[in-house]
Amino acid sequence: MGNQRSWLTFVFSFLSPRFVNTSTSDVKAEQAKDSQAVVKEIENLKKKENYLEQTLKNSQEHMDAIFKRGG
Repeated sequence: MGNQRSWLTFVFSFLSPRFVNTSTSDVKAEQAKDSQAVVKEIENLKKKENYLEQTLKNSQEHMDAIFKRGG
């Protein structure tokens, strides 16, 4: 069999309120694109997490310094 495609191989994509026959290569390309988008989103969220953690740390240090001076 190898790489031969069976006439029974069908791939359907859900498009709005109906299903559409789609080639497997189109589905794989769409999945690869979606995967890249998710990886990029995760990278951006990690950057945001690091920024927020650093902001929290700096804010706590500043608040500690204010209370120590005032007390």
